Amino acid sequence: MMLQKSYVFKSRADCAECEQAIDLALGNKEIKSIPEPSWYAPPIDEMGQAVFFEKINDGSVWVLVLPERVSFGYWKQIK
Repeated sequence: MMLQKSYVFKSRADCAECEQAIDLALGNKEIKSIPEPSWYAPPIDEMGQAVFFEKINDGSVWVLVLPERVSFGYWKQIK
């Protein structure tokens, strides 16, 4: 799975594949977990739990929103 672009999951399997890619990137020290940024305002329709990451090479901040009820979640750059 690509972690270089934003992606709306079409299934729970898509989310699981992204989580595996994140685990690999964490292990390779390509990204790091960070607390929720103070400036982050979740979209009104965001339902799932949000987990935040920073890419080591460029400092970009990304959010993984986990599946919740009717939403399969997404991976998106927020900064």
